[in-house]
Amino acid sequence: MGGSLDRQKVANYVRNSAHAAFTLGWLGLVPVAYWLGWLESLIFISACSIYANFASHLSAWLADESRRLRRIEAKLDKLLELIQKQKNGP
Repeated sequence: MGGSLDRQKVANYVRNSAHAAFTLGWLGLVPVAYWLGWLESLIFISACSIYANFASHLSAWLADESRRLRRIEAKLDKLLELIQKQKNGP
């Protein structure tokens, strides 16, 4: 179980780092877009919209995945409890 938790921590760190990098990237792009006059560009607005859709769908999927993993962990905990009770006897 310890290895599973370590992988989970690494996965969360990588995911959070990626979200932070994308956030900072888009934040840095706003002044550049302003200076280059892209804010009035349909292509820039479309790219922002596509990114927003992607980010929201990714967030929803990750949240659902997290809930699914919690349900699986709860089932495993119950199973381990039953096994422990059977080992200890009546």
